[in-house]
Amino acid sequence: MQPRTPALMTLALLACPACAVEDDYDADDGDYESREILISGGTVFNTNHLEDNLSEISQPISGVHDGVTLNQLILPGALTIDHFHLEGSEIVARDQYGAYHRGEKLVNSKWSLVGAPDLEEALKITDFSVIGDVPYYNFQLATDLGWVNHCPTDFVNDADNPGLARMLSGFTLDQGSGAITTASGMTFISCTTGAVGKAVSWGYYDFGIELLDAQGLGGDDGPVDTLDPIGPIAPSKSLMLNEPAEVVEAAKFWAPTPTIEAFQPLELAIRVVRADYCYDGRSWTVPGRELMVEDVWDIRGADPIDRKIEAVWGANGLICAGTSRYKGEVQARCKHDIPACDLWSTLADYPGGLFMTRLPLDAADKDLT
Repeated sequence: MQPRTPALMTLALLACPACAVEDDYDADDGDYESREILISGGTVFNTNHLEDNLSEISQPISGVHDGVTLNQLILPGALTIDHFHLEGSEIVARDQYGAYHRGEKLVNSKWSLVGAPDLEEALKITDFSVIGDVPYYNFQLATDLGWVNHCPTDFVNDADNPGLARMLSGFTLDQGSGAITTASGMTFISCTTGAVGKAVSWGYYDFGIELLDAQGLGGDDGPVDTLDPIGPIAPSKSLMLNEPAEVVEAAKFWAPTPTIEAFQPLELAIRVVRADYCYDGRSWTVPGRELMVEDVWDIRGADPIDRKIEAVWGANGLICAGTSRYKGEVQARCKHDIPACDLWSTLADYPGGLFMTRLPLDAADKDLT
């Protein structure tokens, strides 16, 4: 269990180039007068360069997912990778000779992709770092304008960083509805500046992985057969060149079969970040909003009860609602009635409540400037 932490969060990390500011919302017809980026409006799930088209990569290599295929992965020295998996959030890649590569050995690797629009079929890893025991990667994407950062720079916390990505696994995210389902062999490239990355930084992905471990399903090295059985392993090219090669005892890969309950905290945390009040994938906030978050798992701590309640979040919808994070009341956003929260209530007062969110003093009374 992660230690309980202060609950005042800021959503300023979510990069504004990937948000759509709501102007002149009409509660009667639900339309916007203007949207800057995405049809859904608000804060997006991921802030990578291609957003919808390149957040998830499916194994085996050459498999198609959301119209995109990872056609080839090549390491420096022209080593071809035939499979990779994650250990924690670190990529472990197997080359055609059976040798394994991880960490800094993947810097300058090129990822050939097919199918995404405006894509010249190439990603490359330009840097690898470990922050707080968590591995992060910097990806760049080949475009008509040259190589660009796949994830935007985090100007709030680290203006010198070209954009960090944390690799996640075990699930797929529907960027229409916001629903998460489990998926074997799926890798999510999560930019730290996106809504998914924010929910991960709050601890809800790691909490789910702990649940998998407790179920005996997880970590990232569960003993299940690869989709493409290895057979005899050829001598390693690295060994033939007298270069160090990692020894892997078992010729098996991670292909998890987790329960969806393990990812429920992450899905709900993403909805909280995006102010997805109706649980339909639509976001009703913009970057820069501060939020006070409490949950039943003791990941995020209790809030002062003199703050305005935004909502109590249940597994399948809001249990009650109060003041919206940005312009208007929560109830006006959804097509169904939502009871009003009792002003002086706490999360413990709501059976089935998993999150309670509150607004800092006066935050609900100010428009974003």
